[in-house]
This record gives sequence, C-alpha cells and structure tokens, in this order.
Amino acid sequence: MAFYFHIFKTALNLTTEFINLDNSTNIILTGDPHRHDLHSHSFVNNEKRKYNRSLLKITKATGHTKFLEQEGDWVFIQDMDYT
Repeated sequence: MAFYFHIFKTALNLTTEFINLDNSTNIILTGDPHRHDLHSHSFVNNEKRKYNRSLLKITKATGHTKFLEQEGDWVFIQDMDYT
C-alpha cells in the first residue's frame, strides 16, 4: 500500500506544480474515472475517489483551474466561467 500512496502523492505534487507554474492559462483537470470491472468498494476505486477529491480541492483553491467530474456516462463542469 505504501507504493500506491507514493504514486498518489507524486501525481498530486506534479499536478500542483504545473498549476502553479502556468497561471496565465485556464486549465481543466479531468477526474480519474470509476472502474466498472471492479467492485465499487475495491481498493483501486477507493483510491480513485480519494485522488479525485484531492484534485477537486486543488482546483477550488485556484481561480484559473476547473475540475471536470465524470459520473457514469455524464460529464459535469463545475462553475465554468467562459470569460
């Protein structure tokens, strides 16, 4: 499990670095989709939920980044300002 935690933290750190470096461009992050071939409460799907929640928190903290949430066959863009 420590290996997965390391990958999780590395991905979040790299994403945060990229967002902080490029603040003159609007950025849309997509969530990691649910794996339907696995049980809904499997380890992989639980980690994906945690990762998506962390991405959402990062995007709420910045004004130029939005989170594209994927739920089933639907895609939701949260509070996108097209100005």
